[in-house]
Amino acid sequence: MTLSRDALILKLNEIYHDLEHASYDGKHPDIVEVEIPRWRKVGKETLGRDRPKWNILDIGSGTGFVPLQLLDWLGPNDCLTCSDVSAIMLDNCRTHLKSAELRSTLQLLKLDGTTFDLPDQSQDVITLNAVMHHLAKPDDTCREINRLLKPGGRVLIGHEPNRSHLFNRFLTWNYWLLLPIADPKLFAYEVILRLGLFEFLRHPLGRIVPELNNHNTLLAAVNTRLLKDGDIEKPLGAAKLSSLLDAQSPTAGGAHLDRGFARADFANFFPGYAMEVFETYKHLNKIHPRYNWLRRYEAYLARRLPAEGSSLFCVLRKPAP
Repeated sequence: MTLSRDALILKLNEIYHDLEHASYDGKHPDIVEVEIPRWRKVGKETLGRDRPKWNILDIGSGTGFVPLQLLDWLGPNDCLTCSDVSAIMLDNCRTHLKSAELRSTLQLLKLDGTTFDLPDQSQDVITLNAVMHHLAKPDDTCREINRLLKPGGRVLIGHEPNRSHLFNRFLTWNYWLLLPIADPKLFAYEVILRLGLFEFLRHPLGRIVPELNNHNTLLAAVNTRLLKDGDIEKPLGAAKLSSLLDAQSPTAGGAHLDRGFARADFANFFPGYAMEVFETYKHLNKIHPRYNWLRRYEAYLARRLPAEGSSLFCVLRKPAP
């Protein structure tokens, strides 16, 4: 590599999301089914209060998922800043918000690192959804969030991998026993990945699996761009690219038990902040509960093991002076 690891992670996320923009929403159905109700609920609780003006920063806006859930509580006096490493994603975000008739002032901020070109203590609310697991150094971004947030302001963090889930043996065995029944295709993929055969088999299998063929095409385009820009000396394998793209994910490119986030991490990232909400969900991990019995079983697991879901959501409030 000619770039440092941190710089490569940033560049890779920019390139990947530039290329993925057209298919992003369709590739993430869990956002629609799981995240929309949660963000609308917390949006109402956070923004549905009497206040003359809200200044809101959304980090990693993508195609505008979080801002679109907050529209009902934003008015002409408010200012929404959407930010992303991908300029193409930001263009899509602007288009979607315009189509949804956003009433507040909109600013777009192209990110080039961990710092934001915004004044100290200028934001009332900062939101991030499925962002922190892409970061090389989440603590750097959290320090910047603390700089930007007003005293008494809130940071809302959603759809991040919960480390506690990784060490729950019951849920681990539960996943592997259910997977071949609930999703045989995903089970085959997981076995191939765990055996280290994905790189060897991904091209032959891509000829018969359209989703994998599209993924292979995307990874090839990423490598082409990195090589052209002189960022790498030789193409990176799929597992390595995935591991760098989702730098804090415990499942990207293999098993990484040292990755993910725990409740205590957020206390360290934001010292002195009050934890107002901490929820976990997706107790079946990657299994999509498409059948009624799976939905009922997942609800049962959530009641029995409320802190052990594979994904987490939290709201933290900065102390007032």
